[in-house]
Amino acid sequence: MAQSSNTAQIVFEGDLSVTALPGETVLHAALEAGIPHVHACGGHARCSTCRVLILSGEANLGPRDESESRLANRRELPKNVRLACRAQVLGPVTLRRLVKDDSDAELALGHAPGALGREANVAVMFTDLRDFTPFVAASLPYDVVHLLNRYFRATGDAVLRNRGRICSPRWMS
Repeated sequence: MAQSSNTAQIVFEGDLSVTALPGETVLHAALEAGIPHVHACGGHARCSTCRVLILSGEANLGPRDESESRLANRRELPKNVRLACRAQVLGPVTLRRLVKDDSDAELALGHAPGALGREANVAVMFTDLRDFTPFVAASLPYDVVHLLNRYFRATGDAVLRNRGRICSPRWMS
C-alpha cells in the first residue's frame, strides 16, 4: 500500500500491510482493514489478548499510556511488546500478533466485531473438599454422587437464600 505523509504503514508479519492514520491504534487499523485481531476486553487495556511484538519501528509508536503501563508492569511485558489497543501509530512499523492460533482465529471469526466478553461485578465461590480424593477412591460411585448432590444442594440453597444466582458453564449445557 502506498503511504502518504498523512498515513503510516503497519506490516503484520505473515499477513497484510495496512495503512493507518497518525495516532490511530494498531488494533483499530487492523480491524478496519479486516484483519481478525483478538481483543477480549473490547480494546480497553483490561486484558493482554491484543498484544503484539514490535519487530521494527518501535520508535514509531506513541508511548504507553497509564493503563497500558499498569498492565505491562503487571504482566512484566518487555518494551517491544505492546497492546495493540493502546499502541498509537506515528510512522511505519512491523509487528507480529502474539495471540494467534487456530483457537484464536476461531474466537475472532466466530463473534461479531467487538469484545469477546463483558465485565461484570460478580462473586465466584470456589470450594475444595478436604480429603476428597481418598474418599472417592474408597467409596462407591453412587455414594460419591449422592454426597456431591447433597453438598451442592446445601451450598446452592445458601447462595439462593442470599439473592445469589447459580450459572452453569457453557460446556455443561
